Amino acid sequence: MLIGGAIGAASGNPFLTAPAAFAAHFVFDLIPHNDYIYYYWNRWKFIYLSPLALLQLFSGGVVILLFGLTHPNGLAILTGGFFGLLPDLITGSLVIFGHRNNFFNTLHHRLHFHGDLGERFYLRFAGGQLLDKNKENGNCRENWRRIKSTGWGNLGWGIELSIELVIVFLFLRFLLG
Repeated sequence: MLIGGAIGAASGNPFLTAPAAFAAHFVFDLIPHNDYIYYYWNRWKFIYLSPLALLQLFSGGVVILLFGLTHPNGLAILTGGFFGLLPDLITGSLVIFGHRNNFFNTLHHRLHFHGDLGERFYLRFAGGQLLDKNKENGNCRENWRRIKSTGWGNLGWGIELSIELVIVFLFLRFLLG
């Protein structure tokens, strides 16, 4: 969402921003990021409705709305924020309404980075093993515990978090001018 807003601020053209922000979502999904956190604190059937997901959606929406209402390229920022978030909205809606296996979700899943750095460090340097990553059987929670129990897993997640924070900081700095 923030990346889409920054694209809007840069382009100033909502018609160019929409496809660029939509595509940027998939490009940034290639960057390692930790989705295990949703499973650890989540007892919800769908991670898209978890309190953490809703908090991120709300806080990102507030930031985009504030920039969109005060920036000279406000319409493009709002357009970018919406279209940057749209792939996750589509995927979440399809999953919630029982249409998990379709072309869009398959494409989105394939483009999404698989195996966050905490997981990769745990497997490679700590010699750990993970359970099947089927999200419906509770294994993500157990895998999260296994990875968290090692310094290597925590180091990988720390690197990921640092990368994410740097990206958010750079885009917010760009939006602030």
